[in-house]
Amino acid sequence: MPYKNPQAVSLATEIVKDFLGEGAATVCKHLLTKGQQTLQDVIRGIPDMPSSQVKRNLLVLVQHNLANAYTQPEEIYMKSRRASFHAYEACPDRIIQTVRYARFILHIKKELGEVAEKIIEALLENGRLRFDQLSSAVTARCAHLLSAEADNVDQPESSSSADSPNTNSSITPPPAVNLEERIRNVFVSLVQSYYIERVPPCDLPPPLHKIHTNAIKKKAGSKAGIVAEEVVQSAKTLPELVYSKQRFRLPTDVIMGSSSSSAPASKTTTTTAAAADCKLSNDNDNNNSNNNATEAAAAAA
Repeated sequence: MPYKNPQAVSLATEIVKDFLGEGAATVCKHLLTKGQQTLQDVIRGIPDMPSSQVKRNLLVLVQHNLANAYTQPEEIYMKSRRASFHAYEACPDRIIQTVRYARFILHIKKELGEVAEKIIEALLENGRLRFDQLSSAVTARCAHLLSAEADNVDQPESSSSADSPNTNSSITPPPAVNLEERIRNVFVSLVQSYYIERVPPCDLPPPLHKIHTNAIKKKAGSKAGIVAEEVVQSAKTLPELVYSKQRFRLPTDVIMGSSSSSAPASKTTTTTAAAADCKLSNDNDNNNSNNNATEAAAAAA
């Protein structure tokens, strides 16, 4: 449904313009003012923009989790049938939340360290990523950690060598830091802490509109808000139930890799690659709003 607050629409449009450019801002504003739209609706609603650019900007918005894609299932009536179609919807709350990215990153660095900070930073900048893409991006950002720790390991202790000339020079130095393994372990911790989640599949149906508690008849001894939540939960479709179970579940190859350095890394297997994509989510920000917790997500595309 269209976003009712014109000031929020204007702010969200300006944020997208600064973040992704004029074209993405135009598509975003159309989605904000019109609500859920099919691709053809968006193309018709922005006649000044070529259809190829509309598609490209819509993909960019979805990639950065600033718009959601849904699949409206087929519906069969008495005398007709409506085919399934894809619908797109802007996420104004998430767009406005981007102004807090700096606080998210500072919170993660304080709570979980520099590697976790670089993981969240890569997700915030690139949107949805497979785990191998995320690992490569974070490795490039954290290369200085390896060199700094290697310098600390190799630095001779002059005072010790001077005081004890008979020190055994054959002592084995500590093993080199395995940055890839550290990234994997920190990634697992972020998922288990609900900072990272799987990207929802594109076949999810559009969400039901939130039911106002005043519109729900109260059961005996029950609060209207609890009853409203029960109504929404009972209306969930099978894809939504499957995704809710998989949302924070780690891919098998990531779990094996985090527990055993000899475990094979994921390569081009479709299932493995699809199970390790990444995106942002709202759960931790809702549960830890006082701490400005970051949200991110590991996904099935």
